[in-house]
Amino acid sequence: MTVQTTPHRWPKRLRRSGSVLAIYWLGACAFQRNLIFPTSAANRSFAEGEAAPARLPNLDRRMLSTDVGTTEYWYRKAPGATATTPAGLVVFAHGNAELIYDQDSIFLGFEKLGYNVAMCEYRGYGLSDGSPSQASITSDTKAMLELLLEEPEVDPSRLIFAGRSIGTGIVCSLANESTPAAIILISPLESMARLAWNLYIPSLFVLDKLDNKSTLSSFQGPVLLMHGTRDQVIPFDHAVALQEVTPSSTLEPFDCGHNDFPTSSPRVWGLIDNLLSSLAPHESSWLR
Repeated sequence: MTVQTTPHRWPKRLRRSGSVLAIYWLGACAFQRNLIFPTSAANRSFAEGEAAPARLPNLDRRMLSTDVGTTEYWYRKAPGATATTPAGLVVFAHGNAELIYDQDSIFLGFEKLGYNVAMCEYRGYGLSDGSPSQASITSDTKAMLELLLEEPEVDPSRLIFAGRSIGTGIVCSLANESTPAAIILISPLESMARLAWNLYIPSLFVLDKLDNKSTLSSFQGPVLLMHGTRDQVIPFDHAVALQEVTPSSTLEPFDCGHNDFPTSSPRVWGLIDNLLSSLAPHESSWLR
């Protein structure tokens, strides 16, 4: 009796599945970068934002040389800060649909608290060359910080990292290389992997991890978390998850969403003032 056999089709099916997976990966990569860093949306306000320097007297606009051209960063010295009476330094990272040109309230708020303030524009945003990613933005911010720590009016023992939305991932990424005296996060995400899962993108395909939970779980200094309870972009429970892994953190809920967070409100700056006033002298471990 002759037995007929069916040709084994698994290798062909595996090749086909591999091709589909590769196409999905490429699509997911292109899609997520445009979603996480929507440069076109942010840059629509660029022309209007050009007026910001006029609203911020004594603003020092500088350019940083990078591997793809230049990156713009802004530095505003605290009133009265000198080599003999230095002030602390706040490094702030903005949201993904914003520019440093939109951050008047941040500059002015920290000025009133006696701090120098610096912001590094993301690649592809404003006047900065290149394309944005967690690695490139963190690298540029690190280079900016290295330069500013050489300024005589900057007290490195009072180094503060602050960020909003996606910017919280940038300052937490920076904190993996230096331990600041404190971290302030507005509307923070737990991680990009968790956000991406809501868009049906597996963590395997996430390019920019922005893993705030991992960073904060090993951070020993004080952390101030402020988040809107009606936030539908980054839900409030992201902040709850961060508080759970950070014993030194304080979570302050606000009755707002994501884009209407009251950055200029007296309550926000009262909370920040309380945090900064409680800080003891701290030796930065920059470039440890």
